[in-house]
Amino acid sequence: ITAVSYAHGAFHEEMSEARTPRNKKLFSSYFAWREKDIPSSFIQENNSVWRHLYKRFGGLIWKSYIVKKHLSELNEGEFLFYHDSDCEIKKDVNFLVDSAAANDGMFHLSTGLSEKIYTKRRCLKKLLCDTDDFFGEQWMTTLFLLQKNPFTVDFSRPTLKEQKN
Repeated sequence: ITAVSYAHGAFHEEMSEARTPRNKKLFSSYFAWREKDIPSSFIQENNSVWRHLYKRFGGLIWKSYIVKKHLSELNEGEFLFYHDSDCEIKKDVNFLVDSAAANDGMFHLSTGLSEKIYTKRRCLKKLLCDTDDFFGEQWMTTLFLLQKNPFTVDFSRPTLKEQKN
């Protein structure tokens, strides 16, 4: 299992760096990302989200970039575990592998609330996700496990810029 995380600014130093040695023992590979690791070309291409829609943490669009990048580097059947840097991982996550494999290669948690409470329909239209499927239960993106397969590769959607092409 390859693991990735992201932290913004000083928070990266406080949270992610302190946990990296432990996390490297729990995963076959561990990558702790921060804003300066995101290519400036990606930030520029997605500037409308990065700078304007949600001024804190780059509109979270970096998450799709990181997941897509690392998933593309895995071999078919290997796993990618993402966790926000404020989630301290203390134990091996291999027990989640069977759950992910039984669910099209995905393990995720739910907020228990409807997506419509938090996401405007115009946002989903812009993301090409304006279907009833996307107005069900909201998934948490705080931590999740993906097994590389055609479904999860397709699920790790392209950036807004790439969707225009």
